Amino acid sequence: MQLLTVRPQRSGGSFIPASEVRTVLRVQVNGEVKDLACEASLLELISELNLRPERIAVELNGLVVPRADWPAKLLVEGEPIEIVHFVGGGSEEFRIANCEF
Repeated sequence: MQLLTVRPQRSGGSFIPASEVRTVLRVQVNGEVKDLACEASLLELISELNLRPERIAVELNGLVVPRADWPAKLLVEGEPIEIVHFVGGGSEEFRIANCEF
């Protein structure tokens, strides 16, 4: 896992001392960059984003991650994360890949 050390400058141009610098993990969620405080699991990301796990599906690198694997799946710098929210409504049946819903 790659970690990014952020060492911002103060308004006067001096750097913040290393003792005040924190290490962050930069990930991309639905195309938007998010900085996490440290090493994080997929479940921790879901919690930090205040999402309801029962209403979402998560894809990493093009593969859907089973909900049971979220606690153990550690996020990797730059790994694309896609989160899809389920939305209810409608009463008509529909088909996807020859499955009727």
